[in-house]
Amino acid sequence: MYEAIDLDLEEYRNSSQVKKILFDTKEEILMHLWRYPSLSIHGIEGAFEEPGAKTVIPGRVVGKFSIRLVPHMNMSVVETQCLEQNQI
Repeated sequence: MYEAIDLDLEEYRNSSQVKKILFDTKEEILMHLWRYPSLSIHGIEGAFEEPGAKTVIPGRVVGKFSIRLVPHMNMSVVETQCLEQNQI
């Protein structure tokens, strides 16, 4: 199904503004974009953003993210895992 989709890897790399793509084929790229579960980070508030070494760890940082689930993932298991990770 992914083989029939027209995707120029070099154009995709340039438009993504990255030096290297993590996957070698367009099929792998499309499956990771559309098929597999993912966690996307949209922003981080409270972290230092100036250049240079960071010597102080902030007491609180807020992250904005989204999680894409796929068929046959159990939402209650995902919620439990998220809650467990948040309490560390």
